[in-house]
Amino acid sequence: MIYKVRLEVLFNKKIAIGLLLVSVLLLLMVRLPFFGVAANGAQRWISLFGIQFQPSELCNFAIIYYLSCYLGEKENGLTTKQLRKQWLFVLVVAFLVLIQPKVGGAILILVIGSVLIFSASIHAKF
Repeated sequence: MIYKVRLEVLFNKKIAIGLLLVSVLLLLMVRLPFFGVAANGAQRWISLFGIQFQPSELCNFAIIYYLSCYLGEKENGLTTKQLRKQWLFVLVVAFLVLIQPKVGGAILILVIGSVLIFSASIHAKF
């Protein structure tokens, strides 16, 4: 939290984009046989250096961080093209989580993305 106070917004956006790309890459790595670990019929765990974790949990944080950084700098509202681009990011990440299969995680990502995009597109007078 302390580092966030000292960094500029542009640098935070770069971190957010990097975190989103890393989380998507980890979601893709889950499908590889030498990284992905199957448990109870679902392949949603990844094993790196003896540590197992679910990349979909990182995606929850990455989507919130990326959309907050991107949508927070748009003071004049969003164009339709910008909204479609953000929806595309949310849908791609939700689809990658859904094919693991983790339906609850995909729904959570869709709800988080919907709330953030919807709240950013509301005019300030409301």
